[in-house]
Amino acid sequence: MGKTSLAIELAKHFQTEIISADSRQCFKELNIGVARPSVEELQQVPHHFINSHSIQEEVTAITVEQYALQKATALFKYHQVVVMVGGTGLYIKALTSGIAEMPDVPEAIRAQATSDYDEMGKESFSDRLRAIDPAFFERLKVYDKQRLVRAYEVWLGSGKRLSWWQAQELNPPYPAEEIEIIKNTKIKTIFKGIEEIFLTRGKIFVKFLIVLRKNNLN
Repeated sequence: MGKTSLAIELAKHFQTEIISADSRQCFKELNIGVARPSVEELQQVPHHFINSHSIQEEVTAITVEQYALQKATALFKYHQVVVMVGGTGLYIKALTSGIAEMPDVPEAIRAQATSDYDEMGKESFSDRLRAIDPAFFERLKVYDKQRLVRAYEVWLGSGKRLSWWQAQELNPPYPAEEIEIIKNTKIKTIFKGIEEIFLTRGKIFVKFLIVLRKNNLN
């Protein structure tokens, strides 16, 4: 059973609704290669963050965190449980682990950072950024333009390294514990296991699926 099918069955069982955590399904204009739930699936259970934004809008993990918090708060007025599911782990992490607060960077500084990258080239730009924020480079796995420019513009705009911002204490909205569901486990067994965990720990994270309970809302 896939994530979508499991989420729908869980939502039906708990008589609740689903918040999507997918980086592409939220865009109205994208219809190819997004694996959006079918019309029939969407009719079975109300879904949120599906076809909710234009591709012209900037959607980040912080955007999703804020959207999901607002939506969950509204849904908990009528439901005891809310299901969140999707293939974008960062979006789930935003809810379960929290995301470091980032400074607002003026558009002029963002443009300057991009211009500096283009003028210097990737290698020289990377050397400059490595001297500014060595801790950032220690964790960097993919040296692409977007990540490099983002770290540089944060430093330019705030005077603090990106690694400093990322090291600040997090306050996760929904601390959750991950559990494993063995392949071919009967759905009723999954329901029972989730209900038992609710009684003891409140919130669980099933791979890329999270089930939240009302009385544990922070």
